[in-house]
Amino acid sequence: MIRLLLIFLGVMLFLVPVRAARAGSWSVERSEFFVQIYDENDKYTESLSTLVPLLPGLGCFGWRIKLKGDVATLKYKEIFTLPKAPKEWIGVEVTSEGSKISNNYRTAITERTVTPEKGMIESRWCIAEGDPTGKHQIQVFLDGQFVRQFDFDVVSALGE
Repeated sequence: MIRLLLIFLGVMLFLVPVRAARAGSWSVERSEFFVQIYDENDKYTESLSTLVPLLPGLGCFGWRIKLKGDVATLKYKEIFTLPKAPKEWIGVEVTSEGSKISNNYRTAITERTVTPEKGMIESRWCIAEGDPTGKHQIQVFLDGQFVRQFDFDVVSALGE
């Protein structure tokens, strides 16, 4: 009887760490960068593109990452770098659970704890008056691990 108990305890000790390691495991299933253009009725069309038109108040962009695995909550860090400083960072909350702006005013670092919905997390920014054109970059870290870099261009809208 003692022998069976020892075997049972040995098996349980082996399985407990394996289950604990899997409980927080995840991987990136897919990622995408999107552009949204709003109309006068506040409805938008969305496309997957790395060209973002400079349309203050009408153009938005962002990223989505679909995770697979066991994900209850995780912490993400987003490092958003512009080619030059914008006129101002509109809608950026500078808090412990928000964004910090770099000294050169070109980079916003956002850290948040999120609960993925159906394995999906995303972040979105909108074009504002005074935003620069040119090459932009967003780096995404999940639970301290670099997972994706999105490179895109903000370009002058047609007719401007």
